[in-house]
Amino acid sequence: MAAVGSLANGLPVMFRLIVFIAVLVSCYVTLRHYLISVSKDLLVIAHNESEGWSLQSGSQAIEFVDVMSNSVSTRIVIILNFVIHNKQRRSVVIFKDSLDEESYRQLRVLMRIRCDIE
Repeated sequence: MAAVGSLANGLPVMFRLIVFIAVLVSCYVTLRHYLISVSKDLLVIAHNESEGWSLQSGSQAIEFVDVMSNSVSTRIVIILNFVIHNKQRRSVVIFKDSLDEESYRQLRVLMRIRCDIE
């Protein structure tokens, strides 16, 4: 839409082409960054009483994390925002149909009890 809009404005042709190329380059960079940064490994989220929350992605080592208070839990989706101990932030989106009903319910209850998230 932005590319079409950049060609359909009232600017001189040279400026339209510059804006059009800038929009295409921006789309390319954004798409490339997204495709490179998205992990396709299986993500394991665990919680136990003694160590708290942990994440493990693919063959990487287990990282202990803190769940941020801006995480969201609804009947349809859970958005977990983590702070890894090296201060890096990571978000995980869990849709209701990606887990069985009981596991999804238990995760929501655990978030309410341990993280004070509604």
